[in-house]
Amino acid sequence: MKIKKLIAIDMDGTLLLEDNDTLGEYSAKVLSYLNKNGYMIVLASGRPYRSMKRYYDRISCKGPMICYNGTQVFSPCDPTFPTYYNPFKKEVVLSIYREVKDRLSSFMCESNTDIYAIKEDKYLDTYFPFSDMNIHIGNIEEDLDEDVMTCLFEAKEEDSDLLKELAEAHPTIGWRHWHYVDYSELYKIGRNKGSALHYIAEVLGVKKEDIISFGDSNNDLEMLQEAGTAFCMKGGKGEALPKLFPTTEKGNAQEGVAHQLVKLLNLTI
Repeated sequence: MKIKKLIAIDMDGTLLLEDNDTLGEYSAKVLSYLNKNGYMIVLASGRPYRSMKRYYDRISCKGPMICYNGTQVFSPCDPTFPTYYNPFKKEVVLSIYREVKDRLSSFMCESNTDIYAIKEDKYLDTYFPFSDMNIHIGNIEEDLDEDVMTCLFEAKEEDSDLLKELAEAHPTIGWRHWHYVDYSELYKIGRNKGSALHYIAEVLGVKKEDIISFGDSNNDLEMLQEAGTAFCMKGGKGEALPKLFPTTEKGNAQEGVAHQLVKLLNLTI
């Protein structure tokens, strides 16, 4: 079946409401309609699959999804879709961790099956649920025995420069601070939501002019650039995005993605 449009949507701050947990009723209705009528919705997030599954199922997705900000791309419904993985090497993670472990309030990394953390972190549990995973709490240096898909730190703001310096001493690794909280993460240089979207489009044979994307933060930049039509969210966190892309008429609290798609695609729902 020919895909009418491939629509890539960031989640936190973009698709979900302000609690970063709730998918609005109107959004669910619009996206379900699109998925059932020849369009393909691709959910994109720094979250893992287990944290995205309920949204994926609720809007009747059938295609691939972008997890861990692009280090994993796979299709829960299509085993023929070629899965993409690009994990962090455990040696790199341990090298950085050893340098800063005494400065960390929290640290967590995970593979698709196991979580390695210095403590149970309720804040991270919201986005990276500890349930249904093999949990290793305590000694990271002894417990970590595999490559991981994500690596997260909680440290004081005055230690940010040190974390950034240590991470970026590795040529393939970048460091990114989260908005409004004392958490930061490693990311793979050249591997992001945009490279993941490019991969999906190539596998499915979708042209750039048939891609629509939505994002709210600077880590969505490359994904917006991969689309023929792209929007940054009204009130989003990405300072550079409004200078490069049109802004949605409504923010995520008003289900701006759904309203913009209805207008853009001339839908009657």
